[in-house]
Amino acid sequence: MVATYLNAGELLMLFVLGIFSGFELTIFNKVWQTSVNNGIMTGNLKNFANDLFEAVVHSSHQALKNAVHFLAGILMFIFGIMYSTYFLSATGHLVFLSGMIMNLFLILIVGFVRKTEAD
Repeated sequence: MVATYLNAGELLMLFVLGIFSGFELTIFNKVWQTSVNNGIMTGNLKNFANDLFEAVVHSSHQALKNAVHFLAGILMFIFGIMYSTYFLSATGHLVFLSGMIMNLFLILIVGFVRKTEAD
């Protein structure tokens, strides 16, 4: 049995990533008015296919709108994976610093938008 120990910097990085992933899962869960699951895409794929079927077979305009919203969420997920993979291979562990900076920026944007909506 081999024991692995994390140093303080790695523990801090894991803690910060956990906080930001929890924040993203609770805040960034809508594409326009359509609720999406941004942690696991299988439900979004199923909902996309169901809404696309409803739009094509039953000519439902609302189902078509929902299908487009689900497709946008799915594509954002895929492009995020592609970008993260490239960035990680290009910069190594700096990808975590970049993710933290992007999340802080998004938190500021969400706070600003909610403040403006409240006014």
